[in-house]
Amino acid sequence: MGQSRAGAGILSETIEAGRSGPREPLIRPERYGFFDELLFAVFVLAVPPFIASNWSVFRDGDVSWHIAAGRWIIEHRAVPVTDPFSFTMPGTAWVAHEWGAEVIQAIAYDLAGFAGLAAVVTLGLMALFGILFWYLRKSAGPVALLVAFAGAYLVLQPFIMARPHIMAWPVLALWSALLFTYRDKGRAPPLALALIMFVWSNIHGSYIFGFIVAGAVALDALIDARFERRAFLQWLVFGIATLLATFLNANGISGLLHPLTISGMETLPALGEWQPSSPRSTPLFYFLLLVVTGALLWKRPQFRPGELLLLLLTLAMAFTHIRHQSVFVILAALI
Repeated sequence: MGQSRAGAGILSETIEAGRSGPREPLIRPERYGFFDELLFAVFVLAVPPFIASNWSVFRDGDVSWHIAAGRWIIEHRAVPVTDPFSFTMPGTAWVAHEWGAEVIQAIAYDLAGFAGLAAVVTLGLMALFGILFWYLRKSAGPVALLVAFAGAYLVLQPFIMARPHIMAWPVLALWSALLFTYRDKGRAPPLALALIMFVWSNIHGSYIFGFIVAGAVALDALIDARFERRAFLQWLVFGIATLLATFLNANGISGLLHPLTISGMETLPALGEWQPSSPRSTPLFYFLLLVVTGALLWKRPQFRPGELLLLLLTLAMAFTHIRHQSVFVILAALI
């Protein structure tokens, strides 16, 4: 009888949690103590070094380019403005927008060779999934965590390489998780948070997504505040601080506009990662998309307007360019 009553109690809590909205956990974190430790040990501590120890993380030819660029920056103590390596087009203007990550890669390689680069990949993945664990554990049960982590690894696997974007992933996750947290508290983020964008803009061009996330979160926050003037001004000031922090990159206005410049390149469609997505190129992404879509139709969760816009926009970008699948799956896991 005691077990039956306990089971009925858990079922009752589950039903009530389902009624109260998508952010309530079906099983509260304190109720599954051992499982969260197991999930953390496997997905945050064990899987990253296992993946990074495979030679496939060095399969991209840009790995050596990034190391060479980092060495040049260290030797000259400056960020290049022209291409010092090209044989056919020497001296061509160059916006070294990934200079910070390239310096880290060069140092890692000079210290420990490929093992050093593998360590950078490992730390990047650990940081990413550690942030996901920290944010999701507050409102997700063990099954939801397991699905989120496994799904993220499946989608990210083709993109796990010793390149600068591996350092941008945890920055994207941290930036988004903190903005979601302050939104849920009914507060505008502190201006110091804009420093994340300063770091991001000096390691990878994907910092442009930081503005997209901030805009979507601000929309939800202002809707919650019924577009109160004080809330609007707070988010506006934070947006300006974010823009100024991003402007403080090593390439100035050229670095700020570089992601837009890249998107207009005529040769972009010839690059594999910039081609449209298809079930043939990334079948796991489409499989997971179908599974999650089915789960959403079954559970019918409620999304905030900004969240929904963010998901739809990044999903459209993931369909348009294969490389944006990684951004979509990180944001989808958080939302």
